[in-house]
Amino acid sequence: ARRIVHDQTNLLRWSFYSREYYRGKDINRADKIDLERPLQIQDIPERSNGRFFRRQAVKIVCRNLIPLALYDRKDWLARDLLGVLLPDRPPRGLGDVSELLAPFERFREQPDVLTTNRFEDLLATIETHPVVTPLVEAVQRRCLRGHALMTRAARREP
Repeated sequence: ARRIVHDQTNLLRWSFYSREYYRGKDINRADKIDLERPLQIQDIPERSNGRFFRRQAVKIVCRNLIPLALYDRKDWLARDLLGVLLPDRPPRGLGDVSELLAPFERFREQPDVLTTNRFEDLLATIETHPVVTPLVEAVQRRCLRGHALMTRAARREP
């Protein structure tokens, strides 16, 4: 990430994926960032943590966990997802595995989804479906909690 994140403005663009920032990038450009020079980058402003971890949670749930669970024929992974991320009574609409995976079932029966551009259709469907919201929120809460603990621990270190 150091090549991309070479100043505070770029850190924020990278963290929140500014499409405009990436459009004009050319990895083959002759002028490169000096990676030997020490960088003085401040962390993302604390007020942006919720937004940052929301974006990360969406990526984790929608691009990794749900597709993996969808293609697990025995639904063990989906059961584990619900059990770990929503250990208390699941929110309405997520009472069991079938309710979690039902909106995406049509993709499960199409074996070429994973190897074609239709995978992007699957991801877009997952990202916009309200059934994943409780899972995204659970991951976001865990990320924020972990970040807060690490930040407190770092402040205590000399």
